[in-house]
Amino acid sequence: MHSFNHPKMFCIRDIAIMVLEHAGMEINKTDILPHDYLVNGPIFPVYPEIARNLGTPGSYYFKLPEEYRVITLDDFILQSFELYRNNREIKPVAGFEYQLSKTLSFIEAIK
Repeated sequence: MHSFNHPKMFCIRDIAIMVLEHAGMEINKTDILPHDYLVNGPIFPVYPEIARNLGTPGSYYFKLPEEYRVITLDDFILQSFELYRNNREIKPVAGFEYQLSKTLSFIEAIK
């Protein structure tokens, strides 16, 4: 599953096969699946510390939209702050301006 309400294509195929079998209809089993457009979107992981409590595997790998590769948590954080730095018109939620300014100052200091 991509999420609880967005199944991967093979899940939809398996459910369709069960419905057709239950209805007594002929099934043309194939491994050919329609393109899964949700794969084009981003993937935000469940961190291992949280996943462990949920009984599922976790990760620190993120998938960027429109790309078929993953980046690390460190890269995600660096790219996020680069995006914020280059788009000053994006304003943080009220109350977080101070935290953002201190964080950006810290990042500049360690470069």
